[in-house]
Amino acid sequence: MNNEQLLTRQDLLPFFFKDETATEKIGIEVELGVVNPDTGLSIPYKGTTGVSAILSALLKTDRWIPIVDGGHIFGLRRADGTKVSLEAAGTIEYSSPPIGDIETLVRTTEQEVLKMAEVTRELGAVLIAGSMLPFDKLEDTKWSPNDRYGLILDYLNNLGIDSLGKCVMARCISTQVTFDYVSEEDMNRKMRSLVAAVPVSNALFANSPIEEGVADGTLSHRSRYWLRWDPARCGCLPPALSGSMTFNDYIDWAIQIPMMVAVVNGVCQPMYGRTFASVLEHGFEDGTKPTFDNWRAHFSSIYTDIRLRNTIEIRSMDGLPLELVPGACAFWTGLVYHQPSVESLWKLFQNRTIEDYQKAQAEVCYKGLEAKYGNDSVRELALEMVKLAKEGLQARVNAGLEQPTVLKYLDPIEEIAVSGKTFAERLIERWKGEFDYSPANYVEAYRVK
Repeated sequence: MNNEQLLTRQDLLPFFFKDETATEKIGIEVELGVVNPDTGLSIPYKGTTGVSAILSALLKTDRWIPIVDGGHIFGLRRADGTKVSLEAAGTIEYSSPPIGDIETLVRTTEQEVLKMAEVTRELGAVLIAGSMLPFDKLEDTKWSPNDRYGLILDYLNNLGIDSLGKCVMARCISTQVTFDYVSEEDMNRKMRSLVAAVPVSNALFANSPIEEGVADGTLSHRSRYWLRWDPARCGCLPPALSGSMTFNDYIDWAIQIPMMVAVVNGVCQPMYGRTFASVLEHGFEDGTKPTFDNWRAHFSSIYTDIRLRNTIEIRSMDGLPLELVPGACAFWTGLVYHQPSVESLWKLFQNRTIEDYQKAQAEVCYKGLEAKYGNDSVRELALEMVKLAKEGLQARVNAGLEQPTVLKYLDPIEEIAVSGKTFAERLIERWKGEFDYSPANYVEAYRVK
């Protein structure tokens, strides 16, 4: 439907429909910290070496179209779906277009991110990949000059959310992978399996152990922060965990989620926790009826670990150094795009309750692969997930959908599961050893080169 048409409950459903030409592609989003190479502290938005200057310099390098809000540049986009966007505290996110195979996706992402890193370096800063801005203090956060982010922070304050919740916006840098579904049945099959497996993927990809320059033994500060964000819109997606979620089930759940902000007549305004269902029925405060853009913005502000839009977005990983991102792509593609693997994944997790899920999530932050999920070892479950991913990936190679080289991408992920030692635990060893607690040494190791 046209974005400017007025919206009714009946209009929400067709957005999720797929026709017979729907295909399965892969997308990736890589968030990158923009930091001072000596201190590891994030770079502000303004200034000759600020993030806005970096975006302006990138604009001149290729066929980019600027994204401007309130007179400020906040991102870049291309007609093919490629996007570079600015996050709340000045981190930059690269979003790929949807691509049909892992090898092409990996090479495209690498080339684009390396170009971004070169421009950033010429302006005196560097890009780092991973899951945290590990040296910034919350009180020193350099917030982007964007009204929407300010209103979201106000929303969190009104909820009584403590500072850990705000750390999601201030410090987290992550990697997310996006997949397609081709029908409602296919959506349910994929969503239920991925949602149920979240605590294990949290452990397998735990990689954010340093906070304000201190490694206190926590393996995933990022996961810990998300546990303290708005529980109405984060964490588990209950309809999917039930095992039989329809599009209507999801819509019924999503429209009851409180809205944080909305753009009404061109102005971004607070919503004071009104649900989308209420706005559908009664309109905004001035009587204006919601449009499809309002709906799109609302479900984009739902941050469940696995997020349903007109794609399926996996948000349950801590981010990884750029050279390990191919492993994440290979792992999830092997699981999601091989029906026997995704069905076996559901059998592995189908008896988990929301209570099991929440308890395991909290435990994984500190214990990683040594945590329990229900009565089972997270490490043993991770090994089984790697096995299913490998089977799915091999099947795609055999079918000519992937290059044989992608099988090697799984090796670092498998090695984590086999050893039981997370990326975070290895980083702690490096921080206390070869890095000698030096931010400059950390940045040199994890900057995009």
